[in-house]
Amino acid sequence: MFIKKKFNHSPHPLRLPFFAGCDQERNQLIRGFFHTATPVPPTATITPIPTETPIPEPTPQSLSRIDDADYYLLIGDYDNAMSAYRAIIDQQPDDAYRAAAALGIARIHAQRSDYEGCQNALIGCFEFHTKILN
Repeated sequence: MFIKKKFNHSPHPLRLPFFAGCDQERNQLIRGFFHTATPVPPTATITPIPTETPIPEPTPQSLSRIDDADYYLLIGDYDNAMSAYRAIIDQQPDDAYRAAAALGIARIHAQRSDYEGCQNALIGCFEFHTKILN
């Protein structure tokens, strides 16, 4: 045996205000019933896993000193370039850096049209270079 249930299709009495009209005051009141004062918890965010950053190798001081002297030569500050190159020759034990500094000094003499000084500096550069090869 089947028992038939009777369904009431009339609107629920609490839903009636939604259908009752377009009164602005009533709409604000209805919205107030559903408004919660409890804040919504924030959603979880994925935090990236820190990766190992390779430690950069420091630039050798002599190489940066040559770069500084070359920069002075490039901008035309021959006095600072000459003193930087001479400091490298006096303080650097490595002949490769000393040869680079001697070549820089030769370039300064050439820029100043001091060809004898340029020739002497190139001879010094050649001497440092032959020490490297031997």
